[in-house]
Amino acid sequence: MATMNPKRIIAATMAAATIGGSAVSCSADPLNIKCSDYLTRTESEQLDLAARWSAKSRDQTTEIDRIATGGFRKDFLAYCPKHPDDRLNELEISFGLR
Repeated sequence: MATMNPKRIIAATMAAATIGGSAVSCSADPLNIKCSDYLTRTESEQLDLAARWSAKSRDQTTEIDRIATGGFRKDFLAYCPKHPDDRLNELEISFGLR
C-alpha cells in the first residue's frame, strides 16, 4: 500500500476548503430570494435589501446606496407582485426606448 505525500494531502485539503467556502458564501447571498419573499419582509428589511441591490459591492453599502433605496424599494414593490418567482440577485435595470 502506497503512502500519500503529505504535501498532496495538504493541497487537497486546502482545495476542498476553498471550494466549500465558496459554496457557502454564494448561498449566503441575502439577495438570493424570490420577489415573493421580498414582499413579506419588513420595511426596514426591504430597504436594506434595496440598498444592497444598488451597491457595487453588495457586501457593503454606502450613504449614496442608502439614499437610493426608497426608489428601488418602490420599484421592487411594483415589480415583484407580477413576478413572484424572480430572484432579486438576478434583476437588473435597463434604460432605453421601445
